[in-house]
Amino acid sequence: MKCVTVRIEEDASADSAESANVSAMTANPLFGMWRDRGDLADVAGYMRDLRRPRFAPDGTPHVD
Repeated sequence: MKCVTVRIEEDASADSAESANVSAMTANPLFGMWRDRGDLADVAGYMRDLRRPRFAPDGTPHVD
């Protein structure tokens, strides 16, 4: 029988890569371009209203 030791450690390079991705995304001039739109204050409600005509209340697609 062999003995195996398992260590779980945080990977600092993963955190820095994620930070770099977030920085690159927020540096894009299009980031936040709709932040002042009042109709998008409730994103979940906006998307629900947008999808409503395509789906029945039970989640199945409408068939025309």
